[in-house]
Order: sequence, then structure tokens, then C-alpha cells
Amino acid sequence: MHATRLACCLGLVYVSWTVWCVLMISVGAPFDQPIPRAVFRFAAFMVPALVYMWSSEPKDLLRLRLTTNWRSGLTVGIVVAGAWAMLHATQNFRLPNAAHAWVNVITLSPIAEEILFRCIVLERLLTWTSASRAIILSAVLFSLIHLPWWWISGQKPAAEIAQLLGVMFAYGVVFGILYHRTRSIWASLLPHSMNNLIAESLVH
Repeated sequence: MHATRLACCLGLVYVSWTVWCVLMISVGAPFDQPIPRAVFRFAAFMVPALVYMWSSEPKDLLRLRLTTNWRSGLTVGIVVAGAWAMLHATQNFRLPNAAHAWVNVITLSPIAEEILFRCIVLERLLTWTSASRAIILSAVLFSLIHLPWWWISGQKPAAEIAQLLGVMFAYGVVFGILYHRTRSIWASLLPHSMNNLIAESLVH
């Protein structure tokens, strides 16, 4: 039963986001506008996630695991995010001035992705298989959610897409390890958000 529910949850996320990507390319406005895109992407992740949590673990729906091991999670998250920022300290940065970058990429996307792929997918996989396999599989699923836009938009060649999927997989493994060791969303959420902030702030 849990496997079916989880498959339906993930299927709905992947299908709805892929359809939206098609609409952004084939129709354009309002689907490709920053705010509608941010709102839909957040809803496409969170609505199936909330339904899954409500049907499987109602007690976690109210807290969304934000209070689980929050002290150790915040400590680890702040340390890792700070270390990641220091590793990039010598690069040329300019903080983004677009509101949608802060709302979507830096805030909403990490929240939605961490709740779905770590608090739900990884947490469930950990009850079915070993930690290493669960982390790897959740990282694969995390990387694949980035594929629809890269592929459908045609903005990146296949070789670059493959490389980016590898990068997303590596991030997924790191975030998965942080979550698994602390069992707190904060341990993976803060580094995830910091990584996105760095990516948005790099001056090319």
C-alpha cells in the first residue's frame, strides 16, 4: 500500500511538472512567467506530498517534520551551509535582485524538494532497504525531477544535461546523507538553499 501511494505521489509530481514545462515552451505566457512558474512548481511538489503524508502519516502533516531533531539539524545545516559558502568565497558574486529568484530558487524550491525527496521518499525507502541504497535511489529520483525542463526547453545539449544530472545526483547523495545522519530536514534544507543562492549569485 505504501509503495503504491509513493509511486502515485511521485508520478503526479513528474507528470504535472513535465506538462507545465511543455506549456512554458509551446504556449509561453502566463506559464513561463516567473511567479506563476514558481507557484505551480511549489504546488506540483507539495500537494502530492501533503496528500501522501495525510494518507500515510497524518501526525507528520501538521509539523512537516520541521520540529524533528531540529537542534542538531539546524547545527549541522548551518555548519555545512557556512562551509559551502566559504569554499566559494573567492568567486565573483552578486546577490540576485529579482524577487522570483529569492522566492522560487532560493526558498520555495529547496523546501518543496527536501520535503518530497528527503522527508517522504528517503524516509520511506529507509524502511524498505539499506541506507546506502535508499540514499542512492532517492538521489536518482531527485536528479530526474530536473530533467523535464532541461530536455524540453532545448537550451542545453545532451552532453551537458548528462553532466548536470550527475551533479544533481551528487547533491542528492550529500543531502540524503545529511538528512539520514540527523533525521532533520534542516540539515539538508539549509545547504540546499545556500547552494542555490550561490548558483544564482555567480557572475558569469
